Amino acid sequence: MPGLADQIPFLSRCLQGTGIELLELTSGPETVRLRHQGQTVAPVAGAEPEAVEIKAPSLGIFRRAHPLQAAPLAEPGQALAEGDPVGVLQVGALLIHVASPADGIVLDVLAADGAAVGYGAALVRIVKGGE
Repeated sequence: MPGLADQIPFLSRCLQGTGIELLELTSGPETVRLRHQGQTVAPVAGAEPEAVEIKAPSLGIFRRAHPLQAAPLAEPGQALAEGDPVGVLQVGALLIHVASPADGIVLDVLAADGAAVGYGAALVRIVKGGE
């Protein structure tokens, strides 16, 4: 299946002759930005966002929600600020908050709720600086 980057020539032809100044398309972790510059359409440099895996700071049982709340702390598509909780690790009666290392958007939650995880296990994936 072709990725967004493979579609750049087609998208460039579609943008020519339009009044659209900037086109941004996202499909999963892939993002393409095209800027209309006079008679030409060109990819915007550095358009690929940086995906970051948030890893377990300890071993434990991964909980998507705090035990006193029903709603998950992080859902795909949700905007996060640096330090926002994305889940908790339960080690016996102790709860260890897992925080976002940067501003971004949640791409997906990699660990299942209630899964036993080890130190460094990937829990959540975000796109840094997403808006």
